[in-house]
Amino acid sequence: MPVQVYVMHKQLEELKNGGWKNKKPFEKYVKALEGIPQTSANEDNKAFFEDMSNKFLSIYENTLND
Repeated sequence: MPVQVYVMHKQLEELKNGGWKNKKPFEKYVKALEGIPQTSANEDNKAFFEDMSNKFLSIYENTLND
C-alpha cells in the first residue's frame, strides 16, 4: 500500500502546473481547448476550461491526502 500511495503522489506532481498538457491521456482535451474561443461577450471561456484541470487536480489531491 505505501508504494501505491507514493506512486500516486508522484504521478499527481507530474500532472500539476500544466504537466498534464504533455501527457497522452489528455491529448484530446488539449486539442479541444485549442478550439475554444479566447473570449466571449461576458467571460473568458478558454481560461475557465483551462482552470478546470487545476480544480480537478486540487480535488484529487485533497482526496488522496485524506
